[in-house]
Amino acid sequence: MSPVKRTLPALEFTNSPLIIALAQVRMTPVLSLENYIPKLQDLLRATGYPRLIKRVIKATRQDAIGKMDVIESTDWVFGDKAGHFALLVGERGLGLFTSSYHTFEDFAGRLNECLQLVHQVVNINGVERLGLRYVDLIEPTPEKPLSYFLESCVLGLPLQELGKRVSGLSQTIIETSPHQKLVVRTTERSKGLVIPPDLLSLQLKLRKPNTLEQPFGILDLDHFAEYPETDDYDTASVIRKFGELHDIVDQAFRKATTDDAKSDWK
Repeated sequence: MSPVKRTLPALEFTNSPLIIALAQVRMTPVLSLENYIPKLQDLLRATGYPRLIKRVIKATRQDAIGKMDVIESTDWVFGDKAGHFALLVGERGLGLFTSSYHTFEDFAGRLNECLQLVHQVVNINGVERLGLRYVDLIEPTPEKPLSYFLESCVLGLPLQELGKRVSGLSQTIIETSPHQKLVVRTTERSKGLVIPPDLLSLQLKLRKPNTLEQPFGILDLDHFAEYPETDDYDTASVIRKFGELHDIVDQAFRKATTDDAKSDWK
């Protein structure tokens, strides 16, 4: 695998706020995917993914005349024994999810291996979208509020003079280049689930409790690229593009978090 692009040296934390990282690939549809699952499972079991969950997902869609249709799709989630990694494979794409992230280089190496295995079995024809997402759990204390960890640019309006702040949601979308966008979301809650709802069904085991009974914040960084003209599939090219997406996410994380926070996490 080629060296990963880095504008800045890698951050190293012993008490990282990161709870989930994921990379998603939306590919040209493979409607006969279910026929490939037995062979794919054999390869993934031998590679360290013995667990398997089959998910049937139903969603509603409204057509041009207002009629509502129910769309059903199926995907398969292959997991490791420890519950720290999950590979999701569906008709329109795949994703690698982890709650045990160390460096992007390590993550990219595992992603590279998974992509090659899936391509070996399914023969991916092209990529329509790539996305890289990081979910950080910020745990304030009475002495160190959320503003100690996060810069004001991602916290939204304070408005303390109007009353006690009990929750908050801030979102910024930045076009980092043509066909590429970075979404920065900050959520502030008084208590509850720390995992974003769309990631719950993966059943990953977190380093932190799934729910907290005290206030917390979530910093959610999502950088994605869409390709209007689908290129021929090449694993090395996909990993290189993920490296470029990561380089921007890394810079965004540094700008969104304070120097005090980064010092505490070391």
